[in-house]
Amino acid sequence: GNRSSKTKSSAQSTTHFEPRAEALAPNATCSACLLIKDDNDILAEWLAYHYHTMNLRNLIVAVDPSSNESPSEILQKWRLLTDMKIREWTDSSYMPAAFLKTGRTPPSEVQVNDLVNATDEAVVLVANHRYRQRVFLSKCMRAFRQDGLSWVIHIDTDEFVVASKLLRQMNPEYVA
Repeated sequence: GNRSSKTKSSAQSTTHFEPRAEALAPNATCSACLLIKDDNDILAEWLAYHYHTMNLRNLIVAVDPSSNESPSEILQKWRLLTDMKIREWTDSSYMPAAFLKTGRTPPSEVQVNDLVNATDEAVVLVANHRYRQRVFLSKCMRAFRQDGLSWVIHIDTDEFVVASKLLRQMNPEYVA
């Protein structure tokens, strides 16, 4: 596993994680947590880009329950044509039972900034969306950690990861 050590300073405490050797290998893979809603029109391009540039090989996709379209057909093509492991989650895959029963974020989880200048209906929608994001990200990261995977990104389908200019100038063998 990852080796960790705690470093204390007078101002703060931080934890430093040393990556496993395989995480630094040129053939290291990337994993992603993707919460999606009505983005089928850009999903195939997003998958292709990250598959080839980031060596994306593990993906957990959660579909927002208010989505009007399902990415299942696109994801199935990628499962059949590539070596990418793709898991599709619904709310019942990761949301707490209390949320599934009531459809509302627990009051203790509603953040103050969710409440500013909003109607009751808007507060519920925003709070539920933000709560869903937090829970999904947490469960997704835990799932990949249990699988022993190191490089995990939380991203949207309209976002593309690129190597920084400095890293490209260093020209290591693992940067395309």
